[in-house]
Amino acid sequence: MTAGLSRAGGISKANDAMSSDPTQTLNVLSDVIDHAKAAGADAADAVLFDAVTLSAAQRLGHPERLERAESGDLGLRVFVGQRMAIVSSADRKPEMLAAMAERAVAMARAVPDDRFCGLAAPEQLARQPSAAALDLED
Repeated sequence: MTAGLSRAGGISKANDAMSSDPTQTLNVLSDVIDHAKAAGADAADAVLFDAVTLSAAQRLGHPERLERAESGDLGLRVFVGQRMAIVSSADRKPEMLAAMAERAVAMARAVPDDRFCGLAAPEQLARQPSAAALDLED
């Protein structure tokens, strides 16, 4: 599952392998962005990934190994003026969201200005890219 939320952009989400509640996912994203703004960020965006992998191996036609792994990551990008920082965590507890946001804002304040730093304007965002527009063919 991948979901993202930006205060200056929109919301995107894909099929969720671990959480069946998209409202809960969007609440986590919204909460971490709200914490970032409260900590002093001018703008922020967040992304949440959940993944489930399954691996099977066999030798001489007999099953030898079966593995399943689940993982999740929450990423937060904050902007303070022309400065940016990115943090991530697997912990989605409410108290961790505030600490994560405060850490990201403190990091952004510690780096130099970058004149190219910032979120894209809404008119710069792709709405429905086609394969031709992405120039993916050789």
